[in-house]
Amino acid sequence: MSVLDIETGDDSDSLHVSLPSVRLVSTVLSHVSYTTEVVMGEAAGLTVVVLAGGRATRLRPLSDSRPKGLVPVVNRPFLEHVIDYFKSYGIVSVVFALGHAAEEVQRELGDGESLGMAVYYSVEDEPLGTAGAVRPVERLLKDTFLVYNGDIYTSIPIDRLVALHRRNNAVATLALTPVDDPSQYGVVETDGGGRVRRFLEKPTFGATSANTINAGIYVLQPEMLELVGPGYTMFETDVFPALIRSGAGVYGHAFDSYWIDIGIPDNYLKLNLAMAEGVVGRAQAGGGAVIGAGTQVAPTARLVSPVVIGPGTEVLTGAEVVKSVLWEGCTIGKGAIVRQSVIADGVVIGADCSVTRCVLGQGVCIPADTVLEDARLPEPR
Repeated sequence: MSVLDIETGDDSDSLHVSLPSVRLVSTVLSHVSYTTEVVMGEAAGLTVVVLAGGRATRLRPLSDSRPKGLVPVVNRPFLEHVIDYFKSYGIVSVVFALGHAAEEVQRELGDGESLGMAVYYSVEDEPLGTAGAVRPVERLLKDTFLVYNGDIYTSIPIDRLVALHRRNNAVATLALTPVDDPSQYGVVETDGGGRVRRFLEKPTFGATSANTINAGIYVLQPEMLELVGPGYTMFETDVFPALIRSGAGVYGHAFDSYWIDIGIPDNYLKLNLAMAEGVVGRAQAGGGAVIGAGTQVAPTARLVSPVVIGPGTEVLTGAEVVKSVLWEGCTIGKGAIVRQSVIADGVVIGADCSVTRCVLGQGVCIPADTVLEDARLPEPR
């Protein structure tokens, strides 16, 4: 392989439980061969439930060929990065609440022992909501536990969140993150002591002075699961408001840490590029370029970092890849230019094409001399 002109740019058996439409599987996670620095703080020894059962329609066409949790981030399944985050705080067990494509996730994460973390899978045959997905595994949650939205990547310090939860003797504590425009999110209002006053879904201008939104990480006490019925139930619209009305201690704490929702292609690209540069996570490669095994880059091709190129991809003579993510087995034709785009497995971009700010799903073929801007192909259904 020759990489030139890298530039710095600006299966276990199922255990059936009593609730309907859920299967529980226990295994031990593998596929992570390196060590992670561990902070043995307040979160050490806890269990976390990861909500990863959605169909990821916002991420299409990328999620048409891979479940959201397995989309590659710097050439590793996204959920492996999430697991590294948990391990760094001494968390000892993870429950993945799955639905769509559950078997693919279980097969990918495997049952090896190299990670040393107990892993359980709760598989729902129909959507149960954020709280409904947790209720079936309550027998695993005998003490303080965490719930984590499987769409997010963050550096929010879990140990500090757990410490605040315990200091307040809270029933539920939510991590919050500030945003510039809260009108696109669910806003969480708190008082001066951090106690949650109310939730506002996509508030209109002037409806609130708060700009902190739900960051998708909760520290919870197991007794609050008594409010979760056997059907579809949401923490955000059902359980937390009921707890607040009852006077129970529901707290929220804002962090300025890195936080991103990878559920849309633009953010997925941002996270890959940030990791390639070493802005978040561990620095992956010198020069901001992450190159997969077996990739071939022609001597006259040009990579403008940060870039991520998956295994077995070819970048041919005179081609240029600028601040983009290419998955496995792609071909970038002679003289083609790919800028700020995400290219899924097996995509072929013909000679002298120009592809800018595009998202191309698995197997898409772009004829020679085509100019594409701001396109999603195939178009999301």
